[in-house]
Amino acid sequence: MIYHITYSKIKGGAGKAASELVRLFSRDLDSDELAYYASRRGEQPAHSGLHLKVRSLIHFILRVVVYILLSCLGSRSKLSLNWFTDPILKDNLKRLTSDDILHVHWVGNETVSISYLATLPCKVIFTLHDSWLLNGICHVEVNGTARLLAVDRFIKRRKRAILNQMRGRCMFIAPSKFIVRQFKNDHFFKDFKFSVVPNLVREPFYSLNPGHRPSKHINIVCGGSNFDLDPVKGLDIFLAALSEISRYSPVAARNIVVHIFGNTNDFNVSRFPVRVQLHGILDDYQLKGLFSGCQLGVIPSYSESFGLLAAEMMLCKIPVVCFSGHAVEEIVARGERYVVSNRTPSELAQSLVRLCSNLEDLDKDGVLARENVLKICSQDRIMDLYKAIYRLEV
Repeated sequence: MIYHITYSKIKGGAGKAASELVRLFSRDLDSDELAYYASRRGEQPAHSGLHLKVRSLIHFILRVVVYILLSCLGSRSKLSLNWFTDPILKDNLKRLTSDDILHVHWVGNETVSISYLATLPCKVIFTLHDSWLLNGICHVEVNGTARLLAVDRFIKRRKRAILNQMRGRCMFIAPSKFIVRQFKNDHFFKDFKFSVVPNLVREPFYSLNPGHRPSKHINIVCGGSNFDLDPVKGLDIFLAALSEISRYSPVAARNIVVHIFGNTNDFNVSRFPVRVQLHGILDDYQLKGLFSGCQLGVIPSYSESFGLLAAEMMLCKIPVVCFSGHAVEEIVARGERYVVSNRTPSELAQSLVRLCSNLEDLDKDGVLARENVLKICSQDRIMDLYKAIYRLEV
């Protein structure tokens, strides 16, 4: 039996990718061959007994305590010490045998402790949606404090000791070559097995909406969850690039409208030197509608493990601009024009001005962008890769 576990089935790139994978596999496997559990409150089985619900509440309180502790140490991201395991997950996983496969899509947020995973008799597959198992606590912190880095080192040593116990019965799946390079550069991981399998994206859903795209202005879309809070997302460099455009290319600036979605409640529009429309948090249907009216996407992140948002934009025939050095570069079509090699505001500004000068070329490149994502992330290709992995002796 194949068990999938994640923090959430509906929030974040890891949860969406895991849910799409389970949905596709459920067409080929019976219900007694496939199980899927999430740790996030509100997504757990409703039939859990009172004792288990009390333990789950205690676990939630521990999550909050860990979050507050790490915030006091200087973290600005939602991190995890990975000391605790969700009791409802533990109750469901206790039936695992050596013939089963446990596919772990997320270990952060105190979802499942790797100490607990080491006690299970089954094969374990980790999908590396970020560098949590490599770097320390969780996502990359651009400006981590000394206290936080000290905690990182402590957790890193603990995790490596436990992974050593699991050597030979665990493997890693990475959604990009970028993640594999990060791990392979570390001597500790040289004997572990890695496979590169892109995350699944919903091809039919993110087809371009019928209708006319506005052509009076160049509509640029950018955003995401925690876009204004997480320094890794690159809002600072995007703002600086727009300032460069306004200062040195005022004609181009007048033709640009920037659409930002996500947590935008605290955004001050006056910070932006060009016209900006804030869309707030959007559901998938609203997001697809927004994409259908835009000609160019920007992912200004310092680091991305796959780039699900970029793939969704490209499926809607929106070419995407990104910086080199992380995973979005691997899926961006026409990379020589859309990948900015130097992570500076001036380089990003020059790229945007050059691309926005020709709407017809943007439309052509949008078609190529969709074709490129379909080639890399087609459901048939990814399903074949996963079926081969599940058949392997891990």
